[in-house]
Amino acid sequence: IFADSAVALRFAIVGPPGPLPGEIGHELLWICQEASVNALKHAAATRFGVELRFDAAGTTVALTDDGCGFDLAARAPGLGLRGMAERAEVIGAKLRITSVAGVGTTVEIRLPAGKS
Repeated sequence: IFADSAVALRFAIVGPPGPLPGEIGHELLWICQEASVNALKHAAATRFGVELRFDAAGTTVALTDDGCGFDLAARAPGLGLRGMAERAEVIGAKLRITSVAGVGTTVEIRLPAGKS
């Protein structure tokens, strides 16, 4: 999806990577895919970052964009946002979405230690 766009992509792994069981990896990948599609289709982002963090507390994936952002309180979540929340719940992760109009959006998935 990034191939035909002018989006600068940044990817970082922090901490020693650990294994992710198949279902967890699959659900995390789906959430990352949905967040990246949203950044390109709806937010007109020019920068998109992915940080995968492994530490004693667990595994965290943070996806950030510099797109148009949106007011979470002013709109009902669409299918994509609901799908991300449902997938996070299935694997026991916490999903947090923060967005500021005109600034961008961050999607963070936190999977506690013992779940990964």
